[in-house]
Amino acid sequence: MRVTTYAETVRQLRPVIIPLFEALEDGLSAATRDHAAKLIRRPDDPHYFGHTVRRMAIESLRGLGLQAERDSGRPALAMSGIMLFFRGMAVRVLRPDVNRHGRVEIPIPGLSRPRQRFWRQDTEAIPGVGTTDNLLLLWTDDAGILVEPLTLVRPLGGDHRRRNLRVDWIGHLDRGMASLREEDLDELRPYVDYRQLGVEGA
Repeated sequence: MRVTTYAETVRQLRPVIIPLFEALEDGLSAATRDHAAKLIRRPDDPHYFGHTVRRMAIESLRGLGLQAERDSGRPALAMSGIMLFFRGMAVRVLRPDVNRHGRVEIPIPGLSRPRQRFWRQDTEAIPGVGTTDNLLLLWTDDAGILVEPLTLVRPLGGDHRRRNLRVDWIGHLDRGMASLREEDLDELRPYVDYRQLGVEGA
């Protein structure tokens, strides 16, 4: 298993930060227009809104060759999951729950074996894609507007119990990072680095 620091991850992701943000914004705009045109109230079915965002974002990323697909050309994730694949990194782009304090909750993999393998950084966690360094990128919106910064997480394991979630580090990602100088990248630090604390957790 490779150990990738937060600063190195941001360094590698720089060329795709702006396309990723734009893809999510395209999806949010499409979902908002769709709901307005059909007079659909978002609270009645929040999953439909999120699904529309994902589908449109996927099409934007696929057009740039960034949406992860298997050797067969099929999507790496079912159910319209966004999976950015770039420079040996696989980034699952997820819309997380927000707790009552307004803080983003890091998703747990649940009982899904493929998700558990991804969180654990298993070799060939994504069949047909190859060995990857696996990351979670968490986004939220406020009335259809993307909330910045996004949250970037390197998971190490978990299951259906939150107490079993294991994380390497948690940091942020904003579009300004796409134009950071090399010396500025060296100064980046995550919100929390569990390895430096001598623990693995969330």
